[in-house]
Amino acid sequence: MSSDSSPFGDRPARSFDRRFHRAVCPPAPPEGFWSPSPVLAYRLWWIRNHVVKGARVRWTGRSLEAVCPRTGQPGVPHVDGRCGVPGCGIYAMKDIGRLRGWSHPRGERGWVAAVVALEGRVVEHEHGYRAARAGVVAAVAATRHQIAASEDPDWIEGVFAEAGFTATGAATILETAPLDPRHSRRRATDYLTAARIRQEQTWRSASHSG
Repeated sequence: MSSDSSPFGDRPARSFDRRFHRAVCPPAPPEGFWSPSPVLAYRLWWIRNHVVKGARVRWTGRSLEAVCPRTGQPGVPHVDGRCGVPGCGIYAMKDIGRLRGWSHPRGERGWVAAVVALEGRVVEHEHGYRAARAGVVAAVAATRHQIAASEDPDWIEGVFAEAGFTATGAATILETAPLDPRHSRRRATDYLTAARIRQEQTWRSASHSG
């Protein structure tokens, strides 16, 4: 699998790669760290041409393992500048309010916003992280017809495999058409913020009991 180097902005990759790097990452990248438990953060994808894509990479399931697209070398994400700007790894934001791209741009069918658990080597920057691995633990999928949300792993897998799959089985319907983009963003933000708290409490309880 590939890395997804720059997943946030008003437009998909290329034109904002350097602007994103300057905004999120300090001039001298910090050293990575290995966290004993997953680091929770936020991501946003676009549903485009019947697939779910980050800025550069299609996600076909709820998890992704990064490789360096320029060097192919291990130790991702790199911190020595060998892979240029932006650096390799799976990007995610600390604050959900910093995600961009919630509307439905021309040619796109919708978006997926999520809480992701970052694992392996994780590099922390001012506003976000770069990680070796990421898995979606809570998601909100918005198409032109409805917005649905869930923390159910099977439903989340279906969202990425079927590009916005919104069957009601294990999901909560947050909104149906006609959709208001601003209201949709608020609903998604509220749901994912609460989901992150639930996930943290679950892992904290598991850690104490174990």
